[in-house]
Amino acid sequence: MSKALGKHFHDQLITQFIAKRHELGYTQIDMDDVLGVAKGLVSKWEAGIRRPSGFLFCCWADSLECVLKLEKKEINEKTGKVKIKWLNSCLLYTSDAA
Repeated sequence: MSKALGKHFHDQLITQFIAKRHELGYTQIDMDDVLGVAKGLVSKWEAGIRRPSGFLFCCWADSLECVLKLEKKEINEKTGKVKIKWLNSCLLYTSDAA
């Protein structure tokens, strides 16, 4: 994963996880317990220090009463860049990673 993609991942997607956690009234420690991970790991994910595995990422979304949705990426014909879509509070992530 490129550094730019990693920053985008954190700035756009993880912030949605944080907002949903707050909305549900869960602490980071609550999430550690629900997910069965080491104390402080959710804090590290949210701070961008560490990244969850794909499996834990899906578990995290599920524990926040969310689903992950994949869509085909759209490429801007003029710039050749991938268009990233974010729908309301739904978690949607597309990337140009090969």
